[in-house]
Amino acid sequence: MEYLELAEELLKVTHPKGKRPPLHRMGDYDHMKDMTLRYLYENGGETTPRELADAFDISSARVTKVLSDLEAEELASREGDIRDRRRIIVRLTETGRQQMEARQVMVREHVARVLEALGPEDAPELVRLMGRLISVLEEQGNPCCAVAKRR
Repeated sequence: MEYLELAEELLKVTHPKGKRPPLHRMGDYDHMKDMTLRYLYENGGETTPRELADAFDISSARVTKVLSDLEAEELASREGDIRDRRRIIVRLTETGRQQMEARQVMVREHVARVLEALGPEDAPELVRLMGRLISVLEEQGNPCCAVAKRR
């Protein structure tokens, strides 16, 4: 099998020329804000800016920007740690929690509709292949990230 030709075909399908890739059509969706809210939601509703920077491999400046945006939307808050005044605690607000719960329902229903449209043979196969793809990507690392960090 010619894997370079297959790679070209896959990239043409997922990134058509002159069009925004179908998997990226989410309007004003901010992936980093969503990941931060999800991280808070799945980790007891609180964390520190340092933990976020480490978890997402991003700069403290980027964390600060994301947290400022979330605070402006009243989805998260930053407070000083009463035990260690040098530390900042980031907390998911009630509004943030409600938004995450609503988003989880919406995403789950959307994915179910997509899987249903694929049908009973292709849907389980897609789930299996996506799991395999994630495993391979985790094993091999991401060369795109390595290139970006060298700049």
